[in-house]
Amino acid sequence: MLETVTRFATSGLRVPRETGVAYGQRWAASSITEPDEALEWIRLLGLGGLDTALRLRRRGVTPAMERTRLEGEEQARRAARAAEDQLWAEIAARYRPGIAAQLRLNGCTAEMLDRVINGKTADQLLREGRPVQLVINALRETHR
Repeated sequence: MLETVTRFATSGLRVPRETGVAYGQRWAASSITEPDEALEWIRLLGLGGLDTALRLRRRGVTPAMERTRLEGEEQARRAARAAEDQLWAEIAARYRPGIAAQLRLNGCTAEMLDRVINGKTADQLLREGRPVQLVINALRETHR
């Protein structure tokens, strides 16, 4: 186990030999006795993920189960990002070029465009051609 983990750490992950040996010793001293299982956990959680691997293992989670869970989370993050990108594409179509990007970069959300500033929504002000930075500043003031 020590040799397998050390070799993987130094050649596969390119960590210094001393560091690889230290991690290898930790993994070798653990209750994970199969080198292949240890390598699967390391690929999933990194060299420093021994405590997490042991905790998951005690709950009956296998590396394959954890990989499936992590892939599901990543897929959900991508779907949420795609939905957000789609929403901002729709918002961008409402205004002059670059306004939606400026709003997004300044931390504005789509919901903020419905906020009322001086009797009009932020959306209405932007459609009227008001300077985007003034609208952003006003949104920040109402957000406090």
